[in-house]
Formats: sequence, structure tokens, C-alpha cells
Amino acid sequence: MIAICFWSDDIGNRGWPIQIGWLGEILGFAIYLGVPSANHAARFAALILAEAGHYSEQIHECPIQ
Repeated sequence: MIAICFWSDDIGNRGWPIQIGWLGEILGFAIYLGVPSANHAARFAALILAEAGHYSEQIHECPIQ
């Protein structure tokens, strides 16, 4: 999230960095839904990826100005 925050400040654009967060969130949920329900490790990792993507979307509240 911090890296995306700095990158969006450098390029002066908030749109494309937010798209990266959405991509991570969609990819995480796709993995979660695509793996068998018995594969708990993959499902857990997919949820972590989805949450990381979700939190990286919040760059408009970046405290670094």
C-alpha cells in the first residue's frame, strides 16, 4: 500500500494505481473460488491476497503529502 501511495504521488495520478488494487482483489477471490474447498492453505492465501488488494485501493487517504 505504501509503495502504491508513493508511486501514485510520483506520477500524479490516482486512477491506475487503484486499478492494481482491484486486480489483486479480483485475482484473490478468483483463486478462492477456483481451488477445491479442501485446500485450506490456498484459500487462506487467496483471502490474504484479496485483502491486500482491498487495502491498496485506499491510497486516496495517503498521509504522505
